[in-house]
Amino acid sequence: MMLKSTNNSENRAPSSVKRAWFLFTLTIGTMIAVMTVSVFYPFPSGNKLGVWDFIQLWFREIIIVGFILIVLVGIGVRWLWRLLRRHEQWSKRPGSTS
Repeated sequence: MMLKSTNNSENRAPSSVKRAWFLFTLTIGTMIAVMTVSVFYPFPSGNKLGVWDFIQLWFREIIIVGFILIVLVGIGVRWLWRLLRRHEQWSKRPGSTS
């Protein structure tokens, strides 16, 4: 039987990983903010972006954000599935009152 390490330093992510996740989140947030502002920005001609104009301008970024959202939903479903399985296994133990 393998015991889990009680040393907290082994369970923490290195600061470079934390910094990378922070920069990734900041970049995606900035990209979404700029896309949102572009919808309401009055261009020099006085026109605003229509739906098709928005898609033409931000197509690659829409694909990137969509992919990230799909991955995040997948991670969330996986986490929820593991949580429910763990709860199910816990409630099947002998002597449990559930």
